Amino acid sequence: MYEIDELRLYRGNDFILPNGMKIKSPTLGDLCDYGEKDYLSMISIFTATTIDRCAQLDDMGIDYTQINNFEMFCIFYRMLQPDKSQDGLAVATRPLFGNFNFSKCRLVEKNSEIYLMDSDGIEINQDTFKIMSSYIRKMHGIPDPLYEKVTNEFAKKQLILDARNDAEFQKKLRAIRGEHSQYLPYISALVNHPSFKYNWHTVWDISVYAFFDSLRRILIIDNANHLYQGLYSGCIEYNKIKNDLDWFKPIK
Repeated sequence: MYEIDELRLYRGNDFILPNGMKIKSPTLGDLCDYGEKDYLSMISIFTATTIDRCAQLDDMGIDYTQINNFEMFCIFYRMLQPDKSQDGLAVATRPLFGNFNFSKCRLVEKNSEIYLMDSDGIEINQDTFKIMSSYIRKMHGIPDPLYEKVTNEFAKKQLILDARNDAEFQKKLRAIRGEHSQYLPYISALVNHPSFKYNWHTVWDISVYAFFDSLRRILIIDNANHLYQGLYSGCIEYNKIKNDLDWFKPIK
């Protein structure tokens, strides 16, 4: 797998894919200006798995166990343009990909493999897409999928049923509670935390990756401090919590 330079990502540098494409590092301000709901919907096109979209694919008459994540992306890529369209059908990718226009790519086949190719000859194959997806997941603090394969027919059908039931439940929940921001609780919590060095005015300039890194690092530090207090009071055994006392451990 292509190595991701975490320090460059933390600093906010562009990420260069093997095919020469760039992935930008958006700030919280960029995300807010774009529209949080639309932004999360946009990145989901790059990070969703076939299991995540099993019900949608089933509605389209596609067996989600017979295609991979890149082949699923090739079904939806034509809606991806740099900017939103007036008819509202285009999904804008400018915050991540600048001027690159996915909708202008064409599907080609080489050596029994499918590629997306733009007019400048830039190719996106399955391996490149895996890197792209992994990087976007890491940037936004999205965990890797727990499941990637279905072992039998019962599990295959059950996942579709579960997806439909969950979608219906979420729809009813939104009708009762209304729509709420996913990012606001995190931003509010950090802005009001004494260890966070940014305020309401400056937090919007932080890259999305650095923001989630701060969120997780502060949780690690706070947890370690609480454990130290329990350790000194004699309530906790050192050998059971020594790994959780390390402020500097890598964030997974």
